[in-house]
Amino acid sequence: RLNGNTNEAEIIKHLYLADGLNFIKNLDGFFSIIIFDTKNKKLYAISDHIGSEPIFFREIGKGLIISSEIDFLLNFGDIEMDQTRILSFFQCIHPLKNETFYKQISELQASQILSYSQNKLKISNYIPFDSNKYADVNGFDEFRILHKNVFEESVRGCIGNEVKIGTALSGGLDSSTITAISNNIPEIETSSFTAVFN
Repeated sequence: RLNGNTNEAEIIKHLYLADGLNFIKNLDGFFSIIIFDTKNKKLYAISDHIGSEPIFFREIGKGLIISSEIDFLLNFGDIEMDQTRILSFFQCIHPLKNETFYKQISELQASQILSYSQNKLKISNYIPFDSNKYADVNGFDEFRILHKNVFEESVRGCIGNEVKIGTALSGGLDSSTITAISNNIPEIETSSFTAVFN
């Protein structure tokens, strides 16, 4: 039974015990999760839908090291720079797979699950990309309305149960749009801040 003092780790544990890895599909927000299933002797590392929280990993002999900081993984054996990844960075900033600038170190990408058991590593996607998701959208106006609804839902989800929030106005489109949407939520009091440098 959960109560008001239950922390996030306890909630994740109960969700996993109740529904296995299927619970991930119902999460919304920023997270990185590591679960060690003592019964099945399996280790899981899970990134959120957009990969906002880094999870780096490195296989060492018959083991696996996981860290949120890539620097930590540099301390375990020799390291070789990945020249291919360095070149591809200037073509596409984001990696196409799980590579980093180091050949021995990998990074979990958005919506991925790493499973490790009996010295075998497997990576899978729990939300596969669906290129046909918006195939039935007819024209720009319908897409604009759909985008607006998704954007507003996302802002409301990030605000959660807060009553007062602050937004930092950079002068760009993103921060201005988020501020405009939060200002239109009656139960939310929004204060905006910006900085000017002479």
